[in-house]
Amino acid sequence: MSKLFPLLTIILIAASSTNAQSEKKQFFSVGDFAPDFTTKTIDGKPFKLSDHRGKYVLLNFWGTWCQPCRYEIPEIKDMQLFYANDSFEIVSISVEHIPMDIHHFVDSAGMNWTQISELSSNDPHKSISGLYQLGMFPSNFLIDKEGKIIQYPVGFVRTEDGIMKEVFFAGSNLIPRTGEILGKEKNMNRYLSLDAGNLFSIDAPNAKAVYLAGSFFGWGHFAMYKYQDKWVRRLYLTPGTYQYKFIVDDKWIVDPTNKNVVDDGTGNKNSMVIIKQ
Repeated sequence: MSKLFPLLTIILIAASSTNAQSEKKQFFSVGDFAPDFTTKTIDGKPFKLSDHRGKYVLLNFWGTWCQPCRYEIPEIKDMQLFYANDSFEIVSISVEHIPMDIHHFVDSAGMNWTQISELSSNDPHKSISGLYQLGMFPSNFLIDKEGKIIQYPVGFVRTEDGIMKEVFFAGSNLIPRTGEILGKEKNMNRYLSLDAGNLFSIDAPNAKAVYLAGSFFGWGHFAMYKYQDKWVRRLYLTPGTYQYKFIVDDKWIVDPTNKNVVDDGTGNKNSMVIIKQ
């Protein structure tokens, strides 16, 4: 049973393996105006960043070729459920190495927010990714109602002991950092009432994550969200057989509500769920 590296580690690996632009220093600072741009969405609708002043905007740079970007999609989907409203929106820009139609990927992944696609380029005059001098993927910029950057890919947060810690604004950091910056609680009612995906839940005060594996990929770690006395996480699974377990008090446990428990071949007991067509 192969294990995935934690998401942050994968992002670091992806950052170190990108092209020469990874050597460039990020020139943005909190308080800078986000570079404006005009383009079209994948549906052919005109888009200009500055037209969205008066809203908070998450500008998400990703690529279909980028595995860490794919791992981040569930976080962005959850962010949309928790925070999206008239004053907050998400804009994803797919940075591709070859011309391609990403409609099918976006539809199959349920990425139902504003989508833009472009060819990768280091030239700021030729692409949005060049304009933002990207050095890693995924990269996320949180922009305030005035059009100023309030969080960018690499930043710092102050820990409880007063020490400044470097963090990536990506993956599992997206939701807590965004909620903290916007001063908003998660909209758990909207999250739980959604008639889509597969909801994993456990009644345990110290649960942390659901750890899940499918037939064709290694184990993946998905943080859970507190709701009353339970911890929950919604995942969008394609048809297939999956094994999973929960992390509670830093220990692995099977789902106490699921009687379908299997041995993974190494002596470990896991809960199993079958997703049908």
